[in-house]
Amino acid sequence: QALLQFFGVLGLGFRYKFVLDYKNKGVIKIIKLMIPRSLDLAIDQINWIIQTAIASNLSSGSLASYYYANNLKNVPVVLFGAAMSTAFFPNLVRAANSKDKSKLPSAIVRDLSLLMFLVIPSAFIAFVMRGYIVRILFGFADQATADTLGWLAGSIVAQSLFFMVARFFYALEDTKTPLFVSLGTIAFNVAISIPLSKMYGVAGLGLALSVSGFTELTILLVILKFKMGDYGTRSIIKSALKITTASAAMAGVMYAMVRYIFPLQINETGFLKLAPDFTLICIIGFVVYVLATRSLRVPEVSTVTRIVKHRLRRIIHRG
Repeated sequence: QALLQFFGVLGLGFRYKFVLDYKNKGVIKIIKLMIPRSLDLAIDQINWIIQTAIASNLSSGSLASYYYANNLKNVPVVLFGAAMSTAFFPNLVRAANSKDKSKLPSAIVRDLSLLMFLVIPSAFIAFVMRGYIVRILFGFADQATADTLGWLAGSIVAQSLFFMVARFFYALEDTKTPLFVSLGTIAFNVAISIPLSKMYGVAGLGLALSVSGFTELTILLVILKFKMGDYGTRSIIKSALKITTASAAMAGVMYAMVRYIFPLQINETGFLKLAPDFTLICIIGFVVYVLATRSLRVPEVSTVTRIVKHRLRRIIHRG
């Protein structure tokens, strides 16, 4: 990766000269910002180790169920949360360094709302369609895995938004606050994981991760408000409520189809058998979501539509 980037900058006229200057202010600044960020990345692995340790002490098969469900949960988190927060970060830095103080709050509202437009319905789909998803992708009917995925749906939203909110702090050159909040969240997650796993089995670990994830996200948003003042909290909440309402309408229609039209049978598994029903349910759900967001005047639906049309035009033009 680094080598390919190096060739790229050479093509732009950059010429590198090897210099080892540890006193360079820019280098020192980057190292100071990089250390907390690197530790924060390791915390996710620590959290995973703790949860798998708890799962290993539950009933037989619990660890495998949690492993499969967590992998499924990570798909929308990486696809939307990690990818979008990385792509938007340069603009956030430019907005934070701009003399116009309104640019960063505007960027925060825009980026969070666009991310919520994608991850909130993804969480609802994961919850409603959890049985289909497990049977199609893994080829077996395991209720524990499906239930765990259902409870992990909340963490799809929380973790995706955390990636974005953490970058708001990074844009302000603050990498320590997300680290300290994450450390506190680990302790809270352990404190609730043990009793919830005893009450609900391995699915309780999914619930614990969702609860601790939203707690971590809320704390960061509150600290951000103290740090930079009002950044459009009312607009973000309004957008979240509209998107959640539209997602709930979509989920209601999809649930009715799963419950009454395409119910899962005990021995039904596999891609070829279930994918057609799953695809039809998702298409109808997608139509309901788009119609609901348009009726609620969610601006992100126009933004996403414009981006998709632009991409399709580029693909067609290349073809």
